[in-house]
Formats: sequence, structure tokens, C-alpha cells
Amino acid sequence: MEKEKNKMAGFFPQLVGPALDAFTRGVRDIRERARRELNLSEDNVIIRSLRPEDLGRASTVTNAKSWQWVLTNSGTTSTDVLSGVTIADNRFCMIAGVSVDGGATGDDSLSQVSITRKGSVAREWNLEYAKAQLGRSCFFSDPITMDQNTTLTVSIYSLATATHSVAFLGAVAEKRGMVFNP
Repeated sequence: MEKEKNKMAGFFPQLVGPALDAFTRGVRDIRERARRELNLSEDNVIIRSLRPEDLGRASTVTNAKSWQWVLTNSGTTSTDVLSGVTIADNRFCMIAGVSVDGGATGDDSLSQVSITRKGSVAREWNLEYAKAQLGRSCFFSDPITMDQNTTLTVSIYSLATATHSVAFLGAVAEKRGMVFNP
């Protein structure tokens, strides 16, 4: 069923219509999981934007693109942006879109992102649509959610040797006060 769902995935340049509906369902899902698994009232669960640190990126990165992963591929291979990372305790994440940058050379050889959750490929998204958009971003009709303590590997595929930047767009549900206390 998972593979069938993935084949029907839609890509949208803005967070409106079906993309917004999918995003809203995903936020509801991670909020409810956080509330239930952490035994919290609805007022004590907050939703915030996904940050690279939520997916294992070191928070000590200080370059201007610290919200992105910069990677170099060698030829037509995949590069694990994240390999065997575990989502932090008390955190429930959702990836609902991607933003890609051709890098300093403007290279457009990025072709696909693959997300492995709990040792099994959960999503594979083609990046051609995102690259064709003015903002070089897109949202998916099938966001992926990851519960606390879930193991995750994210691979990016390229058609040529190049340096790329990739940012994941999404949301996080967590206990109020962990990162923000609105």
C-alpha cells in the first residue's frame, strides 16, 4: 500500500489546495501522536517549523545556509545526507516539502530524494518538479511523519558530480518549552 500511495504523490509549488490539506493532516497527526505518547494536554503541545537540528544536523553550523544540507555527489550516485539518525526523544517530525539549490555553479543534476524510516524505504520523491519552480521548492501531497526515537536515513541522488543545497520543509510537534515557549 505504501508504494501505491507513493506512485500517486502530487507535487505543488505552493502550500495551497491539496498540499495545504496534506500539510494540515500531517500536523494534526504529529500533534495527536505527541499528545498521546507524551501524555500531554493539547495546550502543552506546540507546532513549529522543522529545523535541520530536528533531523540530526549539528546546531553549531554557522554558515549563511545553516538551514540547508550542502552535499557533493560523485557522478551518478546517491549521498546519504543523514545516515541512521534517530529523531530526538519527545519530538515528532513531518517532512512536507523540499527546496533545492543548484549551488554556486547553478548545476541542476539533483534528481531524487529517498527517505528510509525504521530500515524501510518510506518515500521517494523526484526533485525535477521542485527544480522547475521559480522558488525551486515544492510541497508533497504525501508528507512523511517520524515519531520520537525513529531511525531515519535520507539519501539524495544526482545525475552528475556537483555540489548541491537541499532544505526540507515541514513541522515538528513537541512539548511546550523544549525549544519555544509561546
